Amino acid sequence: MIFRNIEDLTEQTNQGLGNFCSVFQYYRKFFFDLNRVSSRTILFKFNETGRDWVINPGGGVELQYQLVFRENRYVMYGLGFNTQKVPFKHKKSPAGYMQPYADSYLSQPDLEKNLLKNKFNYHYHNSTQNSLKKLIDNQYILIGKQINVTRIQNGFEMKKADFDMMLSEIRGLLFETYKAVLDGL
Repeated sequence: MIFRNIEDLTEQTNQGLGNFCSVFQYYRKFFFDLNRVSSRTILFKFNETGRDWVINPGGGVELQYQLVFRENRYVMYGLGFNTQKVPFKHKKSPAGYMQPYADSYLSQPDLEKNLLKNKFNYHYHNSTQNSLKKLIDNQYILIGKQINVTRIQNGFEMKKADFDMMLSEIRGLLFETYKAVLDGL
């Protein structure tokens, strides 16, 4: 699988996920009692040049799917707890919005065991390993998996087997974890 940048990676990932994008968005619509789905054709939304990451639309103050392309060396994907900002008027702090998701995740230890068994790891921005227990503002904790990529003449290459595994885990293990966290709220 060859891609040029995070925007191209996002587009190819959404295409590879196919109908799952709709399944995910309808689950969110049902769970959060939304009037409409964000988009039936995408899981990840690219919306800002200069960023090396994307999340699912509507995921600003909830558990997020995340896709990252870092340092022209690797792709990372997983579920994230983001307390960096809230995109609308604050009724609570960003950590206040996210703590129930972290609490739900921590109250189901089999979720973490299953992710770790499948080689997902914690990745932190402005945080420490125990910070899921008491989230603070301006941090990001990703439970993700990293895939190395190779620089080629016109972009970057990811092994097809790695890309297929990423799509499978997004549809399977990560979606089951996502649903269990939301159901545990």
